[in-house]
Amino acid sequence: MTDDEALATEVRQACGRLPKRTDADDRRVDAFSLWHTQLYNRHYGKDLDLHIGSFVDTALTLRDATLTRYPWNADGVAKGLENFAENVLRRRTLAAQFFDMVKTRLPAVRCHYPPGESVPWRANVFLPGRRDGVLRTLLAESVRISSWYPPAQDFLAPAWSGDTPIARRVGEEILNVWVNDEADSSYLESVVGRIVALTGNASQPIAE
Repeated sequence: MTDDEALATEVRQACGRLPKRTDADDRRVDAFSLWHTQLYNRHYGKDLDLHIGSFVDTALTLRDATLTRYPWNADGVAKGLENFAENVLRRRTLAAQFFDMVKTRLPAVRCHYPPGESVPWRANVFLPGRRDGVLRTLLAESVRISSWYPPAQDFLAPAWSGDTPIARRVGEEILNVWVNDEADSSYLESVVGRIVALTGNASQPIAE
């Protein structure tokens, strides 16, 4: 979105030169995105390196599907804007509720508070040393939970062999909790309760 008409015209022209995205393109991209999530949730910290070769090879075959012109959904954008303020308020309110629950029942757990006036996509906490166990147990219980934020080099090896220690630590520790319209207070309470049950005595610091 922009209020710069010259820029808008340039973007429209650039998009117009791209081939139109097809349903088959969507299915390929969606399947790849799901695979990325599954690789991270199932193999990160264990045997992810065994899957990287096929992951990179598949990613390179998707260039034709991703360099496409996605249909402009003006009605969907307008509807989203109608609910924008409500959506923002809901996310901020649920995130604040979740962090309050964590501070009360899991005082040793570090929360990631969104800076300034930003809007949380997920509510994030860090569980060093225990994240993988909590994550995989809750996923097996069909709880809406995720990890994400893996270091990019893990999915690009061996093309790039450097290291990003902060990204690696985040990737190993972060747990993401839903705060969108799929979430409510009871969901947040249940997630906190399960984390308490899975990490033992909540009053004790979680070991680094």
